[in-house]
Formats: sequence, structure tokens, C-alpha cells
Amino acid sequence: MIHILLPALVLVLQSPASSADVLRETTAAIAAATPADRQTVVVERLKALGVTHRVEEFTARVGAGDRAGRNIVATVPAAQPSKALLLGAHLDRVAPGQGVVDNGASCAVLLELIS
Repeated sequence: MIHILLPALVLVLQSPASSADVLRETTAAIAAATPADRQTVVVERLKALGVTHRVEEFTARVGAGDRAGRNIVATVPAAQPSKALLLGAHLDRVAPGQGVVDNGASCAVLLELIS
């Protein structure tokens, strides 16, 4: 895990202005969007990066009822064969979080790491 994350962090440090701008713009877009539009922000960014992805629908038991949702699964091939690494963040939000505080910024960071 450290071997994969450190090069990504070095990449971010090499171009702080452009990475910071992209993070700020992506975070703002996710925070301002409706649930369906938050997914669109991420999917469009993945398309722009040429990243293979898919949207998987699911149903989860929450309390006494079911809740439907969608996962966006992106596959980024490694330069050399290695073990798989799973990173995640969520796009749903609670009312007080307004998206960014709740996890929108983490989604933006994952997109930037992929790029």
C-alpha cells in the first residue's frame, strides 16, 4: 500500500497549483450537485481520464427497510503485475455534511490520484 500511495503523493507535490485547482473544482462540483449529478461528475471525470469504469446498482438493508444505491467501480491497471489495491469514498451525504464535509473531497482526491 505504501509503495502505491507514495508515488501518487509525490506526483501531487510536483504540481501543487494544478492539482489543487482540480481538487477544488471537483469538490465544488460534487458538493453542489444532486445525488444523480454527483455520480455524473465522477463518471465524466473518469471518461476524461480514459479510465475503465462501471456503475453497479445495489440494495442494502438499513434499519427496517432497504436502500438502493450505486457504486462506481474504476479499474486502473498497474504498470507491473501486482496485488490489487482497493480505495473508496462515498458520494451520498447527510444533510449537515452538504457533500464536501461528508466525503465529496475524498472522491475528488481519489480522482486526482487516478489521473
